[in-house]
Amino acid sequence: MTTLIADDRPTTLLDHQWINSDQALECLKAIKERTENQLRDFSLLFNPTLPHSIVTKQYRYKILLVGKTGCGKTSVVRALMGKEFSTLNSQPTLGIQTTNIYWPVRVNQSTKPVFMFRLDFWDVGHTSSTRFDYIDKDSVDSLDMIIFVVSAADREGFNELPRLIEEKQNQCSPSRRFVSL
Repeated sequence: MTTLIADDRPTTLLDHQWINSDQALECLKAIKERTENQLRDFSLLFNPTLPHSIVTKQYRYKILLVGKTGCGKTSVVRALMGKEFSTLNSQPTLGIQTTNIYWPVRVNQSTKPVFMFRLDFWDVGHTSSTRFDYIDKDSVDSLDMIIFVVSAADREGFNELPRLIEEKQNQCSPSRRFVSL
C-alpha cells in the first residue's frame, strides 16, 4: 500500500493564480488593447510602460518559427496575441516578420517577484529564407528557441520535420543546446 504525504512546497515555479489579481491587472493594462482583450503589437523600438513598483526584471527571448509556406506560423503568433486569424485570405509572409509579446508572471518564492517576459517571435517566410541565404543566418543569430510548425493536413511537411530540425541544428552555434520535444 502506498501512503501519500502532503508536501507544502510549491509544485510549480510560477504562481498561476496571480494573473487574476489586481496587481496583475495593472501590468496587463500596459500590454493589452484598451477596447479588446488582445495583446498590443509592439515594435522593436517601442516597449510598454510598466509599473516599476511591481515588475522587478524583464527577460527577453528570441523565438524562431520554422515551417513550410501556409503551415500556420503567423497564425500561431496571432493566436498567442488573442487575435483572430483567417485561413481563407492568408498571404505568405515576405521576408522576416517580428512580433514582440510581453507577458508578466509571478514566481513562487518567498519574495514573490514579478518578472516580465518579452518573447520576440521571428516569423521567417519559407520562400524568402530559401531564396536568400542571409535570412536564415540572421534569424538564428542569438536564438533562444525554435518552434517547428507543421500543418495537420500536410503529411509531407510532417515527414520533412527531421530534416528541418537537423538543418537548424547545423545553422545554430555549437555552444547552443538543442532540445527536441
